[in-house]
Amino acid sequence: MDYPSAFTSSLQRSLATALVAGTLLLAYTLREVLFSLFFSFFLAYALHPFASRLERIGFSRPLASIITMLGIALLFISTLMYSIPLLIDELYDSAIEFPQQLVKAQMKIEPWLWKFFKMKTPHSINELNRAWISKIQTPLPTLFNALGIILFGTLSYVRIACSLLLIFLFSIYFLIDFNRLITCAALLVPRPWSSTVTSTAMEIHDSLGEYLRGQLRANVVLAALYSLGLWILDVRLAIPIGMITGFLAFIPYFGFGLGVSLTLTVTLLDWQGPEHIVGAILTMLLIQVADALVITPRIVASSIGLTPVEVLLTTVVMASLFGFTGVLFAVPFGAISKILLKRGLDVYWRSSLYQGPKYSSTLPPL
Repeated sequence: MDYPSAFTSSLQRSLATALVAGTLLLAYTLREVLFSLFFSFFLAYALHPFASRLERIGFSRPLASIITMLGIALLFISTLMYSIPLLIDELYDSAIEFPQQLVKAQMKIEPWLWKFFKMKTPHSINELNRAWISKIQTPLPTLFNALGIILFGTLSYVRIACSLLLIFLFSIYFLIDFNRLITCAALLVPRPWSSTVTSTAMEIHDSLGEYLRGQLRANVVLAALYSLGLWILDVRLAIPIGMITGFLAFIPYFGFGLGVSLTLTVTLLDWQGPEHIVGAILTMLLIQVADALVITPRIVASSIGLTPVEVLLTTVVMASLFGFTGVLFAVPFGAISKILLKRGLDVYWRSSLYQGPKYSSTLPPL
């Protein structure tokens, strides 16, 4: 055995492992700072096909990138300008009508409780309820305005605007130099590992590309179904709740959970009987079942390669490591991790460590 050669190879592997571990540790330490960069690159990756299509038409790469980003920014701003004032007006009206809705709900709940359960609320509760309503009637709009100032105040506006501006600028630069960045990254890979790394990167690219395109289409379909179903049932705030639930469906279990919570809250406040609440919740559940059995498998397909248990496990792990940001990227991260794990296991099963020196086959140096 050539001991110096074996020692050199072992040293190289140790240095490579230490470099990867150090990079991951640094990325975790600077996760707050790197989020804008990572999100910008992810956005550039998603928009790269659109910029390339404009480039094939005849636009230069910088101009195609700027047009693509401006189009996305215009769509985003238009959606916010339409939806946020509508949502704020609805919430403000709901806050003003909240005391009256409590009285109406109590008047309708009491006969229902007596009819089905022979239960009768004591008069003291009614008196307490009236006293409580008289006290909160005046502060509710003021409290809502204060909450609006806290959530949408000047400082929050400036912080959000700066973050969005940085993401916008970073995304343009990444989009312009996307091909060059990929080429430079490929040149950094050691030549003996080149074919293995390239094939793995292409598999990840195909999986993520199919996921992004399919998930966007699925979100649009789900937003339309949730909004239409709640609107038919005459649920207040049906369109905003449906849009929020549908477009947050890419976050595993979060979008549906938030939608059900909002629907339950609104239907309880706008009491129209227990059948109205049951109908609204059943509508949400039926659409969720249709999403799990038909919409996501048909539109997103199985290219992401994750089972529901793997999605749940990945979501929990990413949430514990990176908080809500980790939940946002749990599914893509899980897909990438599964591909890398599959490749690693393939190398391990064909290695001398697993089969023994006598039975090991020729392996790539990776």
